[in-house]
Amino acid sequence: MVLYRNMFGCILGTSHHFLAVYNQKGMNYFIEQRISTTASNAVMRDSQTSWFEIDSVTFRQWSFNHRDGWLGDAWTAESDVEAENIQDAYVIFQSKLTKLVPKITLIAQCYMEFKRQPFMIKREDKDFAFFNYIHDSSHVGLMFLEEQYGGLITLADNQSIRAEFYKYWNDAVNTLGYSSKLLMMFSALEALVKKDNGNKDWDLLVHILGEELKSTIFKPRTGLRHRLTHGDYSSPSDTEDDYVELIHRKVIEYFNHDILGSDVIHTDVVSPQRHFFDNKMVGKFYIKPKTEDDKLALRKVYEDFEANDHRATKYDYIHDAATTADY
Repeated sequence: MVLYRNMFGCILGTSHHFLAVYNQKGMNYFIEQRISTTASNAVMRDSQTSWFEIDSVTFRQWSFNHRDGWLGDAWTAESDVEAENIQDAYVIFQSKLTKLVPKITLIAQCYMEFKRQPFMIKREDKDFAFFNYIHDSSHVGLMFLEEQYGGLITLADNQSIRAEFYKYWNDAVNTLGYSSKLLMMFSALEALVKKDNGNKDWDLLVHILGEELKSTIFKPRTGLRHRLTHGDYSSPSDTEDDYVELIHRKVIEYFNHDILGSDVIHTDVVSPQRHFFDNKMVGKFYIKPKTEDDKLALRKVYEDFEANDHRATKYDYIHDAATTADY
């Protein structure tokens, strides 16, 4: 699983940072974001369009017509944002969606996800735009070889690992969603260090994770586990590290060294916990229409890429760093 932050690899700051940025004067940007959802936006404003606006963000059905109805299994969210630069504009816009989309999800009672979806940002005074293209990709599995079979025999004969650990770990691998995976992995870790009398072997947990990671996750009241299970969710600083991958590698290293006696489970696997679903490829481009008929609109650009093997045919790529440097 890959943890996506934002298009620039930057951390989305605190709410105070959002407010400070929002009050700055600067360039005008128009931002469009695709939202994947099973909900149909049926807030009809006239006979042809369905949309609504809240907090200066307009939510539209991806595509609609009277013959076929609501199409695309998606919406777009769009907004005009004033900011000093494209990074700040993105932070302002994303902070609004982060607050609004979960509320829409509650009311709509439907799947709704935008953080791993394409978006486009256009500065008002430019004739080109930044396009963050994210699309579904086929899953890529891993080989289970003779070496892994030997490791399985060892685990089958080993009685020191509680069965609950394997069940939670299996749930974690099969689960989609960062927070969901973390919660399953936290339970797996507790099962792994649980003694016969029900107490936890915290020294073993330090041995597995290291003191720093163990404290980050399990520190009373402020640890990530406590906050996720007591309604505090994760803070912006928690996105600095991919805790799913960190925990995964620590547990695999423990099993290789202490249980299996060799590197049976490979630790250099890219994106471990591979899955059938939610596999994504990402491309980041500055693009310009080839003709006046080819509009810089998210749906038009996205459909051009999708129809042509993930390449633009109606838009030129801009590779000149000097042209895009102050965007």
